[in-house]
Amino acid sequence: MSKRPVLSLKPKSESIEKTKLEVSEQEKSKPKFDQIAFEKKARKERMKRNHAALNVVKSLNLPMPLAKGIGRSIVLQLREQGISSKAASWAIQRWTHSDVYLNAVINGKRRLNLDGTEAELITDAEREYSRSILEARNLT
Repeated sequence: MSKRPVLSLKPKSESIEKTKLEVSEQEKSKPKFDQIAFEKKARKERMKRNHAALNVVKSLNLPMPLAKGIGRSIVLQLREQGISSKAASWAIQRWTHSDVYLNAVINGKRRLNLDGTEAELITDAEREYSRSILEARNLT
């Protein structure tokens, strides 16, 4: 019977240390990308755009219940003013879920178009939905 060869697991210390040094030098030379700072800056810019759109929607003086489906025409008007559709949609959603707007739905009788003409009636289910949202906000 022949003996098995014995494997030695001793590393060659010089070659390993050289490669470690080369890797660490390469890491130092690379510019580090700060993901958190980038996301924070992008979030601030997005919020500036969104708040600009919200200010435009608020400036329309729309405390009245809006006609159903009128959001598309508002988005188109805001697009003409240079506001993105995403920011415009966000602003409309924020406005139509605000306490002022929900109270207008509860107390109003008819929905209105942008030019002030009357649209459809506000249903009891819509009033109840607005009331439930406001009650849930007051509880928390």
